[in-house]
Amino acid sequence: MKETLKNSDIDSIVACGGGIETAAAVAWAVGQGYKPFLFTDVVDRNNPAVKGMTRACEDIAEYFDLPFKAAYNDMPMENTSIPPTDYSFTQAIKLVLGNPSIRFKYIINGGNAEDSMQQRVQIRYLQRIITSRWSMQYDMHGILWKSFLNVPIMLFPFEYLQKSEIIGIMMNKHPELVKKVWTCVSPIKEENNYRQCGQCGKCTEWSSALRVAKQAKLKIQEGLDYGYNMRK
Repeated sequence: MKETLKNSDIDSIVACGGGIETAAAVAWAVGQGYKPFLFTDVVDRNNPAVKGMTRACEDIAEYFDLPFKAAYNDMPMENTSIPPTDYSFTQAIKLVLGNPSIRFKYIINGGNAEDSMQQRVQIRYLQRIITSRWSMQYDMHGILWKSFLNVPIMLFPFEYLQKSEIIGIMMNKHPELVKKVWTCVSPIKEENNYRQCGQCGKCTEWSSALRVAKQAKLKIQEGLDYGYNMRK
């Protein structure tokens, strides 16, 4: 679809998953003075968990008054449980190559110290595709210097932090935003809506990290405000 991005001051991209890492990545970008464009890749739009994730992404974008786009998949797929990192960065390539008037300087990722190196390995191909296309080259030995200088830089601002530490940092600065994140893969239906189950693997991971973050109030020297926010 031919469409012009309305925000000409956009300078970065955040692939949004609706979780605490995404919220922190967006908060970090805004704190640095960047103007990110948020997107999420929706494979199964009828999946309640995906709906919750998409709504959380919308809430995060609205919290910071940032542009957001949900890219809905129309390709027939028998297996829709493919990890998002296997395909979502295709949308970033579309954004960069499809909007030559915008200089996307950074692609900001929420990976933390507990994550594998999978994401870093996968996204290097994104940069290779963009750089080779700009240079009209299929072999990276011949890419142009201008393309080399302008390809978006991948940023991982939390790769030295654990999930619980990210929660603690976010609770100090953006406690209301933390309430909007979504982690559940098996939500429970309640009337006309769904709530996070609190029992699936992702919910357990979240509750465990949250518990560690709450316990940290005993270790933080100036912990009064921290403890108050965590109790909320």
